[in-house]
Amino acid sequence: MGEYGSAMVKACADQDIEAYQALASYSGELRTFIDRCEREMGRYGWSMVKACADQDIDAERALNDMMAD
Repeated sequence: MGEYGSAMVKACADQDIEAYQALASYSGELRTFIDRCEREMGRYGWSMVKACADQDIDAERALNDMMAD
């Protein structure tokens, strides 16, 4: 992000720190989602890891709800 200037670098870093802190607060039962997304998306930063994990968690819950019906 450095080619876009220091403001963009700071914004990116702030978002990654916020995402990391949010993931750290997730319950232990969600760790498998976070671990997989960290392996797959980690090179893109914590914001992408969180987006991946959140989508997987939402999908798992939706599938569980469908199966319960």
